[in-house]
Amino acid sequence: MSDGFLIANTASNGANRAALQSNPRWAADTLVLAQVRYNSIKFEAFYLDPDELPVVDSKTVIAGVNVETRLPNGIDLGAMYLHVPRSKFNYFTTTDTFSREGLRVYNVRARWQPNSASAAGPFLAAEAAVQRHADIDMRAFGWTVEAGYAFANTLPWSPTVSYRYAHFSGDNPATKRFERWDPLLSGDNGERWVQGINHFKIFQDSNLVTHRFQMRLRPDPKVELVPQVWLFSADQTTNIGGNPAFSLLNGLYLGSEANVTAKWFISPNLMLQGHVAATFPSSAAKRTVGSDLDPWVSTMVFLRAGL
Repeated sequence: MSDGFLIANTASNGANRAALQSNPRWAADTLVLAQVRYNSIKFEAFYLDPDELPVVDSKTVIAGVNVETRLPNGIDLGAMYLHVPRSKFNYFTTTDTFSREGLRVYNVRARWQPNSASAAGPFLAAEAAVQRHADIDMRAFGWTVEAGYAFANTLPWSPTVSYRYAHFSGDNPATKRFERWDPLLSGDNGERWVQGINHFKIFQDSNLVTHRFQMRLRPDPKVELVPQVWLFSADQTTNIGGNPAFSLLNGLYLGSEANVTAKWFISPNLMLQGHVAATFPSSAAKRTVGSDLDPWVSTMVFLRAGL
């Protein structure tokens, strides 16, 4: 139900593992999970050591509890608490370095969808979290709200249209408190928390404000098209801890992206997926790197087979 806002993949892709787009790996170095369900209430407690790429293994361990329930009239509610008892990952400011070890995360979320996913009707979702720390003065915020409408079987291609706003705080160097959002294991794919097919490779989910306009189209029962338009801004011009080329930004507006993803479900065990994406850097991004930047264009296609 949390849609990967805090935890999506428990294993890293890329490098010699490849599979950068299909995200097939859900294994972890260690996962202990206990689940209890009573009617519509589910409670989970877990201990997670993710399977990170060896070259960037942060030795992070996450422990937490999650509870969620479904109420009448299509209302889902959930809450989660996370704690990082061990980590080698560091936070950076203009003057100090802090360890992720000791991070605490408090999360709440809600979704309203009165009709089933295959029926026409509106939906509304929201999620928010605050990050504190046992050893340092830290208060970072991440929150999102999404509204949409599904025109299932009422319009050609059964479109679903939605708008999502997301805000992940950055660190204000004028304060003693550390405020940069830690994305932890967020991500997954371009319809969840990979925000921008191209842009995500440059500027990930921290110190970031996004507007996403999305459609889902079904021209055929086995074909889905997902066009998106994105607007990207930073929360703070100080971006230390992110992409080194953008550590100190020359303005908040970062740029925009337009992309479309196509999926063909050939059979229950075979799917063909591809995308075309174009990202348009802002004048502030160009000033930050000190040179003109052409639009970033990418295309990709892959065939995914299951056994």
